[in-house]
Amino acid sequence: MFDVEKKDLIILNLLQKNSKVSIKQIAEESESTTANVYSRIKHLESTGVIKKYVALLDAPKLNRSIVALMLCQLVLEAPQTKNNVLAEISKLPEAQNVYLVSMGDWDVLVKFKVNCLSALKECEDRMRSIGGVNAVSSYMVLEVAKETTELKIL
Repeated sequence: MFDVEKKDLIILNLLQKNSKVSIKQIAEESESTTANVYSRIKHLESTGVIKKYVALLDAPKLNRSIVALMLCQLVLEAPQTKNNVLAEISKLPEAQNVYLVSMGDWDVLVKFKVNCLSALKECEDRMRSIGGVNAVSSYMVLEVAKETTELKIL
């Protein structure tokens, strides 16, 4: 666990809501000087607390409205097989999240966003073709109730 001060949490909370917020505005809301906010942000970046700044895209507006979760069962329980499969699945450009899970017979959970069912079928076929994969099961998301990148830190 990284030791983070209260002012750092305020800064992080503001940045994760809007990474384009100005240092001046952060300084006002955190009751700090702009120089102090600037140095704290640089420290948070250099220590890896802030990994990167990104634009969050509206997937349906970019014709990526089909969201699916795929479960993957591995052939072997050897750590290198898991690592190899996770690495190969992570290379799939449509895979947004790849998790090693504990779900009974299933070992890996992957979230995909694609533009059509044939693209989803291609993703499933590519997952099945990865060495060490025994079975794949797909689940379509019918409605997204909540999707966020924000961490509750305050």
